[in-house]
Amino acid sequence: MMVTLMSDGRLFFPLHSHDIRPRGRASQPRFFSISQGTFRIITGILLAAGMVFGINPETARAQNTATYTVTFQGNWKAESTTDVPSGAHFTTLIGAVHNGNQTFWNAGSLATPGVELVAEIGGTSRFRSELMAAGNNVKTIISWGIGSGGGAAVTKTVEFSKDHPLFTILSMLGPSPDWFVGLSGFSLLDGNDNWHSSRTVDLFAYDAGTEEGTGWSIENSSSNPHVPISSLKGTGKFTNVRVARMTFTLKQPVQQTSLSISGGSPVTEGNNASFTITASPAPTSNLTVNLNVSENSNNGRDFVVSGNQGSKTVTIAANATSAAYTVATVNDDTDEPNGSVTVTVSGGSGYTVGSPSSASVTVNDNDLTRVTLSAAVGNIPETGGTKTITATLNRALVAGESLTVPLTFEGTATRNTDYILAGTPAAGVIYLNLNSGNAHVIFSAGSRTATLTLSTRNDTMDEGTAETVTVALGTLTSSGLGGGATSSGTASFSITDDDTGPVAGVMVSKGMLSLTEGGTADTYTVVLTKMPTTSVTVTATSSDDTVVKVHTGNGQPADSVTLTFTGGTSGNWNQAQTVTVTPQQDADTTQDTASITHVVSGTGDYAQVTADSVTVTVADDDGDDGDSGSDENDGNGGSGVDVGSDPEEPGPVFMETRFAFTMAKNLVGPAPVRDAGSALGVVRAAGIGVTYTLASGGNGLFQIDAATGTVHYVGPGAATGHYALTVQATDSRGRVADTQVTVEVRDADTVSRLNRVRQTVLPEAARLAAGSAFAAVSERMDATRTATRLRVAGYELRTATANLAETLATGVALPDLPHILAGSEFVLPLSATGDAAGLAPVLWGAVDWTALSGGRVTDWDGGMLNAHLGADVRLSERLMGGLALSHARGTFDWTDQGGAPSVTGTYQSRMTSLMPYLGWTAHERLTGWAGATLGRGEVKLNDAEAGQYDSEATAWSAGAGARGTLLAAGQMVLALKGEAWVTQWEADGNGPLAALNADAQRLRLALEGQQTWTLASGSVVVPELEVGIRHDGGDGETGTGVELGGGVRWSHPAQGLTMQARARTLLGRGSYRQWGVAGLVRVDPGADGQGLALSVSPALGVATSGVARLWNEGVSRSPAAAATRYEPRLEAALGYGFAAPGTSGTTTPYAGFSLADTRAVTWRAGMRLATGAGLDAYLETNWREPTAGATDHGVMLEVRRRF
Repeated sequence: MMVTLMSDGRLFFPLHSHDIRPRGRASQPRFFSISQGTFRIITGILLAAGMVFGINPETARAQNTATYTVTFQGNWKAESTTDVPSGAHFTTLIGAVHNGNQTFWNAGSLATPGVELVAEIGGTSRFRSELMAAGNNVKTIISWGIGSGGGAAVTKTVEFSKDHPLFTILSMLGPSPDWFVGLSGFSLLDGNDNWHSSRTVDLFAYDAGTEEGTGWSIENSSSNPHVPISSLKGTGKFTNVRVARMTFTLKQPVQQTSLSISGGSPVTEGNNASFTITASPAPTSNLTVNLNVSENSNNGRDFVVSGNQGSKTVTIAANATSAAYTVATVNDDTDEPNGSVTVTVSGGSGYTVGSPSSASVTVNDNDLTRVTLSAAVGNIPETGGTKTITATLNRALVAGESLTVPLTFEGTATRNTDYILAGTPAAGVIYLNLNSGNAHVIFSAGSRTATLTLSTRNDTMDEGTAETVTVALGTLTSSGLGGGATSSGTASFSITDDDTGPVAGVMVSKGMLSLTEGGTADTYTVVLTKMPTTSVTVTATSSDDTVVKVHTGNGQPADSVTLTFTGGTSGNWNQAQTVTVTPQQDADTTQDTASITHVVSGTGDYAQVTADSVTVTVADDDGDDGDSGSDENDGNGGSGVDVGSDPEEPGPVFMETRFAFTMAKNLVGPAPVRDAGSALGVVRAAGIGVTYTLASGGNGLFQIDAATGTVHYVGPGAATGHYALTVQATDSRGRVADTQVTVEVRDADTVSRLNRVRQTVLPEAARLAAGSAFAAVSERMDATRTATRLRVAGYELRTATANLAETLATGVALPDLPHILAGSEFVLPLSATGDAAGLAPVLWGAVDWTALSGGRVTDWDGGMLNAHLGADVRLSERLMGGLALSHARGTFDWTDQGGAPSVTGTYQSRMTSLMPYLGWTAHERLTGWAGATLGRGEVKLNDAEAGQYDSEATAWSAGAGARGTLLAAGQMVLALKGEAWVTQWEADGNGPLAALNADAQRLRLALEGQQTWTLASGSVVVPELEVGIRHDGGDGETGTGVELGGGVRWSHPAQGLTMQARARTLLGRGSYRQWGVAGLVRVDPGADGQGLALSVSPALGVATSGVARLWNEGVSRSPAAAATRYEPRLEAALGYGFAAPGTSGTTTPYAGFSLADTRAVTWRAGMRLATGAGLDAYLETNWREPTAGATDHGVMLEVRRRF
């Protein structure tokens, strides 16, 4: 552990970065001797007072500012100086109004370069730069010119605040070596934190200690070394009489009456709109107030009575705090939008215009808004008929108004059966449920007319007479219409039928069928042409059931089958029924024919109906065997067999060789061996029966089904490996074809293990890749337009170099490349100035490394490196667009314990994705982003026993997020950020690996709140609250975590004292819990590093905030993580800074210890030398005393040079 001097000069002791922190040195030295018990008492008193009495920041900061008349009066005369030089004068007065965190010069301290320049030649540029460098510590920079001569004077007005009550100023005594007059840290507040009504202070000469010389000359040699600033009062040429005097007189503000206005409740037209003008404080005499009256009638008629608009006045009586004012409105009979009357307080004599300066009163209309339904007169035909129906308002609606108009439909015609409706798109018009349910039209701002088109639907049904349609309007509902709404009008017409009545009959879909003896069946359908009044049956009968048989559905073939058709609206008379015709096998060699007749049985129109028959021709499959064709096998591995030269014989038998079989381990009894559900692939000629046999191979482990060609594994145990089998196919004439088949038998445990590993790890790789990509986009929104930046391993380049040197110095092994790259990023604006102004594109890159582990049956651990390279550009002031290329490389080791013994291996994933994204800024307190990725890659699964299997993979993801400040009022800040995304990786199958889709989703929310209260004593109280929620869903490891944390910090910057208490709890999946409490008491040294530095920090459990960890990593999924130790811990550090002899820096000896979990104590002691010239040196020794084992010792020497 090392002591680190930050670039701003702050000193940090080891233990924690919050142990010791510098403060601005107060004008008077302070010493502390405070025990731990005293700190507890003070903390308790503060917290109790806050709860009992409350802390009111407004009271503490009442009358925060004060304005003074400040006069500098020179007195550089003989009475103050024994030898006043010729041309004696004061140079430009330079200084500042500031707070107690900054001291710019002080007697006993070395002069800064800025003070040196003022004292030697009166130059102010360097001292001005030092004032500006103080930032918010300075309220106002003072630079006053002054006349010539030792008695010159200047008077100015200066504003102070309780945050900045101090005054510092300098002026050279010219001519002189390095002598000046001035004030340092002069306060205008008294001991009760009230403003002094006046203050007078005498100024005396000071020697800056930067030049030699005792005469009235500016040409002198420099002091080497410089010496501290010292007073010249009563020494050398100066007497004990003042050289100058400064007076501060508080200006009492002249209180003037401030006016504001408020409006009364909304009124209905014809009534008066009321307003109240309020005065604070009350005027001492009658006060005439200028008003301006205007109206907003939303393009309607005027609401305000003629003559009541324009410039008006109202009088507030003496000593009265308010006056009423009314505006008369007009009651007319015209429907118009609601309007408003606005009265504005104008400037005038004897008062100021406060806030609010204007008020409005709503004037509601009391006349009905009318909607009228209309359509052209006349009927429309059933075929191609249309009718235009219009709903029209008497006026267009305006913002804040809406009207819902229900539509009703009556008549013999049915909506969505006999006709349909469509709405013509129009601004402000919405059509809902036009063809089903409750149809209605919604009018909103800008709308007046809705046009509906009714279109007829043609059918083949003879309805006889015309069907009627009546469209009307239902009960209206409105919003924002002061007088409500009413309706009128209907549209009535008929749809004329153009259909003629159908003829009763039976339609048979086919008249002829051609089949092969013993071959495949064929079908035809039967349907009625007209709805029957009662059920109708159609019986299909084969004329020769030795040739063909018939059946329906899953029935058995027979000589006849009966079809039943029912009438009515729910009947099946118009639904075709299927008849299946099956050819039969015989032993002759002739072609057969048969017919299928149909007998119709019904009543009414179907009493005399007949139906067509179907003629069936059945080809014979028993050919002549007298031709001498070859019957021997003349090919292997899928080659065919020539079955003779007879052109009427079927073609050759052909066997395919596409096989891959997976066997189950310890399979008992026969079981089919299949590839994707398919049996042995054989293509045979129609009409030729085939018998399958296993000719050779397989060592008796396999059998084959003679009829289907399905291979079965019948061997005992786990006979894994590859087997070459020869399968033969023999047709009914004794001809043979064979093929070579390679069969692989795999261990079922291996197959299960390989797929289990992939199902465990792949979702986590998907979750890591998507999370990194969207985190990169979110971070771009945090710093969208930045100057050029380069960070390595999470540090700015110069800090990263120092970190690497520190690692080498401590003897710790260097991390590997992924860990070095993790946290690296760059931002490169492609503009001429090197910043991201305007619309210039920005090139950026980021790398992160995430370590992860988990699992139950399969334990795994490893990490993923994610690299992103992108470019974005401002599309507008509030919109940014970009495109990024992302590459994710994951490597994980795994151990599967699903079998005995356990098996190990590795899992690697690679995915390269393209990611377009958008970022937008709704306003200064709300930003958002959205993005999507699409990628391709590969995954590699290596099994120590089964070898390696590679698969191609694709991925996509989509996500969005936002962050905003919910509340930023005064010193209270409440901020919320959240994001949600979904991703899916798809990995192809390979051998024993099945194809896999891995899904993952994430939802994250974080809420942070802080209130800062500055008390009258100058101390600050800051309560804080943090809430974090994260949910991971989908495949793989999922869960939800919630963290609650809070605390309170009290500090007194001027005294350098801080006390803090904090508590937190983390709730995770299942029974996982984590909690902690901690405290801190700290005393900081001065701004120059000199003085006491003390830190004591007790803790129990895990008290540091975990909201950021929960956001980035989630709740620990390892069961071991639940074993968090809740033993007490104590850390302490003590140091004291002294002025380093011969330098402007400090020497700080320090010591500290840490007691963690009662198992070990670590002690450290050392010395730090800060030269003040950018060179620091550290020497530290430390030793660790465990309760068991040997003591560890260490010594470290470090030298740092700042440039």
